[in-house]
Amino acid sequence: MLRCSLRILFCYSSLLHPSIYLAPLYIDLPIPHHPPASRSPILTLIPSHLLSPVSSTTSTAMITPSYFEMEDSARTMHPIFQCPSIIQEIFRLVESRRDVVQVALTCRFFHQHALDVIWELLDYGILPLFQLLPNLGCREEKHDNLNAGSYRYRGKERTTKTYFLKDTVTPADIEKLKSFGRRVWSISCARRKKTDLIDASTYIAVLSALQGHLLFPNLRSVHWDLYSRESSGIFYLFHSPRLTKVELHCSNVQTINPSWIHDISMFIHHLGREKIQLSHLTIDIPCTQALADLVMSAFPSVARLALDLESNTIIGYSHLSSMPNLHLLEECHLEGESLQFAFGQDTPQLTFSSLTLFSLTCKFDQALKLLSNSTFPALVHFFHSFWVPSGSVVRVISLDWVAFFTALRKATTSTFNDIYLEPWRQTRTQREGIYSSFLRNYSGVAFDTIFPCLSQFDLEGFNVDFPFFRSLTQDNLKTIMQRWPRMVSLSLHTHAREKFHLSTLKDIAETLPRLHFLRLDIDPTDSESWEATLSSFFAIPPLLELYLRFPAHVTESSAGGSGLGLGLTRLGQVAGFVDTLFPLLHRFDEIDFGRGDVCDFDDYEEPLGRLMTLLSQCKMARRMERQRYDVGEVVKVEEEVVEEEDDVIYQLYNRSPSPMVERIESVLI
Repeated sequence: MLRCSLRILFCYSSLLHPSIYLAPLYIDLPIPHHPPASRSPILTLIPSHLLSPVSSTTSTAMITPSYFEMEDSARTMHPIFQCPSIIQEIFRLVESRRDVVQVALTCRFFHQHALDVIWELLDYGILPLFQLLPNLGCREEKHDNLNAGSYRYRGKERTTKTYFLKDTVTPADIEKLKSFGRRVWSISCARRKKTDLIDASTYIAVLSALQGHLLFPNLRSVHWDLYSRESSGIFYLFHSPRLTKVELHCSNVQTINPSWIHDISMFIHHLGREKIQLSHLTIDIPCTQALADLVMSAFPSVARLALDLESNTIIGYSHLSSMPNLHLLEECHLEGESLQFAFGQDTPQLTFSSLTLFSLTCKFDQALKLLSNSTFPALVHFFHSFWVPSGSVVRVISLDWVAFFTALRKATTSTFNDIYLEPWRQTRTQREGIYSSFLRNYSGVAFDTIFPCLSQFDLEGFNVDFPFFRSLTQDNLKTIMQRWPRMVSLSLHTHAREKFHLSTLKDIAETLPRLHFLRLDIDPTDSESWEATLSSFFAIPPLLELYLRFPAHVTESSAGGSGLGLGLTRLGQVAGFVDTLFPLLHRFDEIDFGRGDVCDFDDYEEPLGRLMTLLSQCKMARRMERQRYDVGEVVKVEEEVVEEEDDVIYQLYNRSPSPMVERIESVLI
């Protein structure tokens, strides 16, 4: 990778100045983990996660001085390297920031330009920046996690690290922070560890030492997720006149600290007071009425807006109609049980002229009112999470889907092609209580009643993440596929006990050639010959993600229950059938609405031998076999650890529907 990076660097300079050709320079340089300061001082200014440890056999003496590190009398600097913007652009062409470090080590002249690129994005939070302070200390605390929100970590010991200042911040320290802070354009916590925390006193000390100066004057983008033990004082460091994108999230709504709401409100008020031209604003933390009013009126250039509202915060017609950026909105996400859209007889319709994606989480009747009194000429995607009220089963069952889809059709144009519907599940308590009650009592809608309304749309995505239909037959599915042959994403679930057979997957693969995402109810206990089903199938469907929901008796038996059962033998055949039918598949999971959505399965400790366990192992084994024979996958997923994995690999390599049983049983039982 280093050779490629340097080739780009020098060949690029030759293209800009063809009169002088600089031959590509190849220098293989190890990066010492703890280098001597006199040898490579730049390494002390690079975030630690970009420094790769070197084996004990590697010597730092291998570092060869480049042409540009010779004495001034022995070298001539080409004019191309006197233009900082060109050097900056060259470094941005380097594939990874680790390679930027390698290139920087070849020449002292590149150090400052490399640091500009390396520090441009802080995706580990701001801890790498604070680690430049010489008096930063760290204390470790062990927790038993008895009340952890995730079932995976509950009851397991966890160690958290809290960083604090052991002494005051000197003027030299603050100048060092500012010199690197000015390089930062984007801050996120996408890669930071939840166990690494910064003490609130550290933020206070740094803010005091800054004396009103900005730490990140060139900051453009902030994407931050607050954790339960973290201080919200960090928001006072994010002030920047160049901010255009702000995303604030909370990983667990139940642990929200009141100080977070106050500090976030102060931060947003500051942005509005300074007339910061935001184009993207997301506040995924329940907003007070005052904060919601400010957001809806103070940012006229926002094109992407997402708000989560407190239970007593009301957003209605007057807020939307008075928004200065209503005609500029391209994406809008509104979430709150108090959304109220009261339209009078003489009230003019709302027109969202540029809106392409609209996500609405509210009561069903309020969503219907908004759709009935608005127009969306550019809308492409519509997502609705309808609020499921507690203790009101009759109201839930009487949802008027015919009126809903009729209003949606009148409000949109031919550009509209994607629908997603689901019951609202904000917290785990709602998933286990109200949400489960809804699933038990909602009987679904008849296909013959609702499809005439749905057929008015020319859809490429139709996803209902709950048992929407009362029942579906093979003829109903054929009707759906004939009406929407360009379908890319499809989710179909029914309340009825009868499910589709596995052969249905072959019909879908043949009829929907563009399908990439599929969620379906399947009964894998049918006795049809799967080998015969596949013998006449030669296409390579582009399906990437498949989620199957099995009947209750299959799930119960696989988990040790007393149902009819499927058995590990047939489960192995199911996995082999799917693997053969969809060779490009990179995600294959089981859906169980009773335990939550598939995206939450990582939080559960599944019993050994359950369907989900087997399917995960089959998926993992196929991926490792592809890697063994150097066959690439569409998407690289995270590695999983399985005992006796070689036995599983040996049986799965054949890729036929049947011979993968005995070895799998020896692993799982």
